[in-house]
Amino acid sequence: MAVTITDNRTVPSNGGNNAQCDSTAGWTATDGPTLLTAAPSPIEATGCLGMQVSNATQNAYFTMGTAQNWSAGMLVYVWVFSRGEPDTTANGGIAIQLGDGTNRIAFHVAGSDIAAFRHGAGPSGWQCLVIDTANLPTATTVLAGSLANLNLAAITQVGVMFKTIAKSVGGTDNMFWDVIRYGNDGITITGGTNGDPGTFEEIATADRGTGNLAAHGIVRKLADKTYGVQGPLTFGDDAGSSAHYFRDTDAVVVFEDRGFTRDKYYIKVVGNATGVGEFSLGTKTGTGITANGVNGCILRCPANAPASFDASDADLDEFNLYGCTLDGFANGVTLSNDATNGVNHEVHGTTFKNCGQVDPGRVVCRNNLFTGTKHFKTALRAGIQDDGGAFTDFTTAINNATTADVNITPVTPVNGDAFYFGHDAKFNELRVLVSTVGTSVVTWEYWNGGSWAALTLTSQHTTFGRVGWRTFKWAIPGSWAANTVNSQGPFFYIRARVSTAGTRIIASQATMFGPADGSAMLWNANIDVQYSSFTQNTDADNNPHAIEHPITGTTSYNYTGLTFTGNDYDIDYSAASGTLTIGNLSGSNVVTYEITNGATSVTINTTVNLEVTVTNAFGLAVPSAKVRIETTGGTLISQGTANGSGVYTDTYNYGGSPVGVNVIVRLTGYKPQNPTSSITAAGLSVPVSLARDGSANYP
Repeated sequence: MAVTITDNRTVPSNGGNNAQCDSTAGWTATDGPTLLTAAPSPIEATGCLGMQVSNATQNAYFTMGTAQNWSAGMLVYVWVFSRGEPDTTANGGIAIQLGDGTNRIAFHVAGSDIAAFRHGAGPSGWQCLVIDTANLPTATTVLAGSLANLNLAAITQVGVMFKTIAKSVGGTDNMFWDVIRYGNDGITITGGTNGDPGTFEEIATADRGTGNLAAHGIVRKLADKTYGVQGPLTFGDDAGSSAHYFRDTDAVVVFEDRGFTRDKYYIKVVGNATGVGEFSLGTKTGTGITANGVNGCILRCPANAPASFDASDADLDEFNLYGCTLDGFANGVTLSNDATNGVNHEVHGTTFKNCGQVDPGRVVCRNNLFTGTKHFKTALRAGIQDDGGAFTDFTTAINNATTADVNITPVTPVNGDAFYFGHDAKFNELRVLVSTVGTSVVTWEYWNGGSWAALTLTSQHTTFGRVGWRTFKWAIPGSWAANTVNSQGPFFYIRARVSTAGTRIIASQATMFGPADGSAMLWNANIDVQYSSFTQNTDADNNPHAIEHPITGTTSYNYTGLTFTGNDYDIDYSAASGTLTIGNLSGSNVVTYEITNGATSVTINTTVNLEVTVTNAFGLAVPSAKVRIETTGGTLISQGTANGSGVYTDTYNYGGSPVGVNVIVRLTGYKPQNPTSSITAAGLSVPVSLARDGSANYP
């Protein structure tokens, strides 16, 4: 096998004991547990644990030696195997439990109605469950203490819970579990050679290996050339010196919806300064402006848990996407800006669909499609506390990582106090890292243009009721209007208003997500993107753009073969100051733009052809005629002499609005002609017929 898999997660431990489940040491259970080395065969290493769950609920947990802070969001994975008849997921058939020493809660993940991650070959009876502590399942069973008091910042216990609805056959163990891992960095894929590169098939095969610390539970095969993923993937070795090669064609890779928050999934491709690093998907066709791709791979993310794609590492020697589709990478795509390696990377014939902004760096990009730009993740433009009409600006504090520096409510809250969250674009998700829960009850509201109206949350989180990340979601109200609070804005604000005063609520930071408002692609001074299309980057609530230009100063760039259709805006000129001039070349057709951050102006010039064809009364070419093209006001645009075929040509920078012109044609022995016409986006093409001048003296 060409690939090598390195698992970047941690197995819970306590001294010499750990949760690999090769021993019962460190485990506490309501039945057993029993150590088994066969029947079932362990999914990982030499042992697994089991218990008898006979028409009952049983649970087991491992106690860690050091409390773990999982309040900011941690992925926790557990392998389980069932020979019993579990109840439904809602009723707690199979669950992952977390505890802080006082409170233990089982979070329902699977059951008779849901099977999680499971390999179709090899150890096919085992399934790998996973939860994200930043977005825990709402269906729970309280095993000790209370859910409200569970301290995710000090987790010491992790384990499983099973509930069956039938007796255990023969009075034997019927529910089993194996290695537990936690971590947000998934697996790293290295290895492969130029002659035997790695593939997604090999990753899935390696994932179902049962050796020590194998059985990763991250990549599985769903069908021929189709793979499911439930964790982040890193390709390459950036810490060592080894070479690594990864190439594949026609693969479909689906990041599965496991209820993760938006920041958990990613693909990262890296290299190192010594060994050759290559990552290539698809097959290249054509060269130059016809460069394209076939047999590409499809990489797809769920709408509720988008991913990021990062291939910006300066030490990555070779990176190619040919004929691929990246769908749902709404947290953005970043390619190399390295002047040595990046200029040799290629992306041809690839579709970026439902993605966040693509930063192409210096990568050579031809014949790509950018469509359906999706949600953005960004800092809040305003975070303001209202203490009875006295405002305190927490904008800086709410956007940094300093702990417990944002007072959501005043020290002594009273009804009517509020905290305002604002941005210059409409947003539909807010994540707040709570550090002190408090007892005050809040009501969520938005500004409808005339008053504060109730905001209906659609998320499982509606209160600041637990330490850690709280995720608030809502459908964007049609009447949401921008306003100014504390002289900050106008922004689109929501507010958490104290409706029942209690004790103070404190947070550390917040971030927000929203529908598309950014741009499909980020422009830079060294960009090499040509002959590509930007289509339907549009949104009903905000106005996304095709290309963002952030560079200040007097700037001028040519678009070569870039076409635009159905975007809310073609250009976002986001520079703080300056002017931008765009030249439309080789069929480029940019038209619309928006200035979003204080710059002065955008000028769009489209190079069009001017052509005047001069013939005589018999339709024969009249060479050497003098041609002058001027505006109807008399300003010269172009002048010269018709060629031997009677044709005069020139080019003109078309600014987007038709220009009325006079076309003046003169030649000795012919009557002068002065037709009128207009220069449009199609250019100018005027036929002129010259008649002999009977009053002239001919030789």
